[in-house]
Amino acid sequence: NADAVIFNVQRHIDDPSSPGNLFAKDIESMRAVDPLTVEFALASPNGEFPVAFAAGWTYGMLGIIGSPRAIREAGDDYTRSPVGAGPHRFVEWVEDSRIVLERNENYWQEGKPYLDRIEFRPLSDTESRYASLENGDVDMIFAGYHTELIRAMDNPNLDVYYGPGNGAEWMYFNHQDAPFDDRRMREAVVRAVNLDALSATQFRGRMERADSIFGRDSEYYSPQAAQRWPDYDPERARQLIEEFRADGGDT
Repeated sequence: NADAVIFNVQRHIDDPSSPGNLFAKDIESMRAVDPLTVEFALASPNGEFPVAFAAGWTYGMLGIIGSPRAIREAGDDYTRSPVGAGPHRFVEWVEDSRIVLERNENYWQEGKPYLDRIEFRPLSDTESRYASLENGDVDMIFAGYHTELIRAMDNPNLDVYYGPGNGAEWMYFNHQDAPFDDRRMREAVVRAVNLDALSATQFRGRMERADSIFGRDSEYYSPQAAQRWPDYDPERARQLIEEFRADGGDT
């Protein structure tokens, strides 16, 4: 309810180390208008503030509302005894070994969840993670690398699920130092990378070529901006580098 929202947001305000403090510190006041409505007064206009309640980790998780009673009763041990209203309830956490969840019999949606028990295991090593899947030690893994994805595609005993995201893999340029303080050099690198070939050789053509910093399913995707995205053009990349060098640039 509204009081729980205020309680949780206040925790972000009071803790400078909280990931949500960046987005909550400009709040001047909070007021419960009714049990399901909270009114925030900010020190200045902030278009990101509503997004912070809907987005995840990158926006500080302001929208994740914990039970005030559970937080007070657990104190410093709350992170190891979480309470929620989701489809599964927390059972145990054995550090570096497993996190176990069981079906929440009081879940609001009738007939859900389907799974009675879920066990998460931290398997940070790529090879051992994939081997655990092949051997049947685990039922599912998140394939963070294309090597796992390709191997799984070649295994008739495994099903591979994939789809577009709302973001992209980014490469950052340091605009403060040469040569990437010059726009021509940044454009040259972009034009020198053949994303279609990368998709074909590394992802068997399953990777969608990015033409924006946002994926096409993102609400922030702009077709107009995508049209201005530099195409693969190695000859133009060479020309840009030559122009940069002609002006005294060092590559």
